[in-house]
Amino acid sequence: MLWLFLVIMGIYLLRSKKKYCGSLCLIVALLFSLTGGRPFPAYLMSTLEKPYQDIHLENLPKCDAVILLGGGQCSSEHPPFYMELNEAGDRVLHAFEAMRQGKAENIVLSSGFNRIGVDQKNPWGDYLTNWISNWDIFKGNISSLGGRMNTHDEAQGVKELAQEKGWKKIMLVTSAYHMKRSAEIFRRMDLEVVEYPVDFYVVGIPQTPPYFTLIPESQGLKYSEIWFKEIIGNLLYKLY
Repeated sequence: MLWLFLVIMGIYLLRSKKKYCGSLCLIVALLFSLTGGRPFPAYLMSTLEKPYQDIHLENLPKCDAVILLGGGQCSSEHPPFYMELNEAGDRVLHAFEAMRQGKAENIVLSSGFNRIGVDQKNPWGDYLTNWISNWDIFKGNISSLGGRMNTHDEAQGVKELAQEKGWKKIMLVTSAYHMKRSAEIFRRMDLEVVEYPVDFYVVGIPQTPPYFTLIPESQGLKYSEIWFKEIIGNLLYKLY
């Protein structure tokens, strides 16, 4: 609706001889078209995913632990597991499959959290433990990082756990678009990182028509937001 309003207002202002205001409205509308239409946002997303398209689980070496980054699940009031897998739920499924195929004897769960009171946290990842136990999905040791604020916080927690357990090589499981930034952060913790990118959105995923449109879509805006967040995140971590 905003895009349509900007287009109509821009045309109206131009016809009313208010060229500056009209041009500004149309420029903003064009930016919305670029970042929300097709195919540009999908192209941006593909630049993050494409370096990892040929990585397959069966070709990866055995590691000391599988690290499942948070973002694939959230809490729910509904039994039996009191959790829901979201759009990034592939992270969870592929981490479980890595354990099922014997790629490690340990798995580390991380997640966001709900706050209970001022100081208490309710980590979403803890609900995965119930699922693993009840379904007997794989054999192995399960560790939880509890609720974590961001990827750097997760990496710090894994570093401490690795020092305690004597782990050297980890298999990092996260969305393909998030892998570059995540792997760099974990390597800064003096860990040998085996990258297992999953949860592809564009590369290798058939895209539905229309293949070209100037009308912004929520999916396109999401892709642009992810790309911008990852690029800025990479720059900030390099400076940090």
